Amino acid sequence: MDQQVWKAQKVSLQSLGWSSAVFLALGLLAGGCVVPPEVTTAGNSTVTVLANPSPTPSTDPSKTVCDPLNSGGSSGSAAGGLVAELHYVPGANPSSYGGVHDLLQQTQKLDATLYFNQLYVPTRMFDRGFVNQNGETLVNDLGNKLYEYFVLRFQTQVRLGGLDDTGLYEFAILSDDGSVMDMDLGHGFETVVDNDGNHPTRLGCSTKVVDLSSRDKKISMKLDYYQGPRYHIALTVLFRKLNASGQAGSDAACGQLGNELFWDPSTDPSIATQNFKDLLARGWKVLGPDNYLAPNGNPCNSGGNTGGGSGGGIIGI
Repeated sequence: MDQQVWKAQKVSLQSLGWSSAVFLALGLLAGGCVVPPEVTTAGNSTVTVLANPSPTPSTDPSKTVCDPLNSGGSSGSAAGGLVAELHYVPGANPSSYGGVHDLLQQTQKLDATLYFNQLYVPTRMFDRGFVNQNGETLVNDLGNKLYEYFVLRFQTQVRLGGLDDTGLYEFAILSDDGSVMDMDLGHGFETVVDNDGNHPTRLGCSTKVVDLSSRDKKISMKLDYYQGPRYHIALTVLFRKLNASGQAGSDAACGQLGNELFWDPSTDPSIATQNFKDLLARGWKVLGPDNYLAPNGNPCNSGGNTGGGSGGGIIGI
């Protein structure tokens, strides 16, 4: 560890107090730079430090990617959206893995920050890769475009949009391949949707109820998603208000899978099938730009609107 990093850690030790100082010092002696997952200060206030802290908004166009997956929601606020890290498997194909966190153990983080207004990626082919604001395609250590064996690590806050009713909600993810959504529901992060593993487009549903009974409520969310072998890709986040007798995870489509089940990927853009239309008819909604708040803002939306609108449109239906 260099001298500047040590000085920064020393300041942290002095400001956090004795118990946290011991925690940090042990990490330093072990040869690593660690931070406590949770620190209680002398004033009894608690500060939670995420294991993967939110990236600072980038001002370098070579390291900034806007709307990386053409996920819709072209308009958004300067505070809205999701921010993501891009991790890739260096070298050849990965060794065996069973899900996103297994794959993460084999990846390397790319020096770039990705910004999304929403996550609405119907099942389609993905061979474009990721293009920065200079118009350059990001590549891995072999100089190849990143269209397979990568992981996206999203962070955001979820809230109600302008036309969403207050109440209790369930969440779901349509993804190809695996995805895992964690939310802070009041007692730290816990898994709300587990749609992990190698599979074609599958609807993974929550079995937990998320309380959005206050319009001002904002819930921190982390989502890890991976793309396995080329070329199909899908990543769409939905939610639905529960009625008085409703139970999360009880929709008939939960667990159903197939790359032509919810969209027709042979068209460009993909067209929704009757199965996806039926989801919407049963009260499911794709979260729109006004449902997300990026942790440190969204430079891709500089000068955009700041109000809660309709939640974005759904294309290809």
